[in-house]
Amino acid sequence: MDPTMIAAKRSQQEQERVLGTVISSLTLGTADITHHPDYLNVEYGFNLSIDAFGGQDRAHHILEWFATPCKELIVAAFNSQIKGIAELLSHIEFSQVNPTDDPWGDNAETVVLLKQFITHYLTEPGHPALPGNIYDALIDDEYKSSANDPLLRAKLFLSVLTGYAAIPIDPSWKIKCLITHDWNEEFPRTDEATGIEDYGPDVSVFFRACFQTFSISNNARLRLLLLCETPEAGCDTEFGRFFHGQLLASRQQYTGV
Repeated sequence: MDPTMIAAKRSQQEQERVLGTVISSLTLGTADITHHPDYLNVEYGFNLSIDAFGGQDRAHHILEWFATPCKELIVAAFNSQIKGIAELLSHIEFSQVNPTDDPWGDNAETVVLLKQFITHYLTEPGHPALPGNIYDALIDDEYKSSANDPLLRAKLFLSVLTGYAAIPIDPSWKIKCLITHDWNEEFPRTDEATGIEDYGPDVSVFFRACFQTFSISNNARLRLLLLCETPEAGCDTEFGRFFHGQLLASRQQYTGV
């Protein structure tokens, strides 16, 4: 917006355009929401936010105000809430960071397996069965109370990657899974000093919420998890347990910066 117009009175059309920009920033969507029954409430709140900042409608001021519970209103009103796993899966895009590096000679197979395991993980209800309740300390009352929710994992996944458990309106919006092939040593490797077999470094799953991406390293440990079992309905996998733990541990890391 023109800096000289920050404190100037705007036309209704200009005001609506600014509000539309704010809503798009929060919902990652581009749909026309002016006819939504809650639109007038949001518009009223928006005008209050402008008054609160003395007419300064710089984006960071407005977004700061909308980081209040009003954000939840906008999300609930203008985003499509999750209705099924298939809907979520259609927004996940798998790609290889370095597809020409093929230490195992089966990159394509690894990508297919990852899709199967992640799909299986998201499809199962509630928390995975965690031996010894390893992650109890990470599961707060909110998640305990919805332990049997068939969409719990999907909501957790989205809350880590986007900051809230809703699918943006824009059908082109994606969460990207970036797969890096980075392990090419002998498998498994035996430690000469201890005689213990080393299956490589821990699986690396890194969530970058502000970019709606998560990265997975195709190393020996990942291959062990993917090749030692087959996903079956009603049964958790070791990969699923690991992935769930990583999501729980990453819940407080979301940032829109």
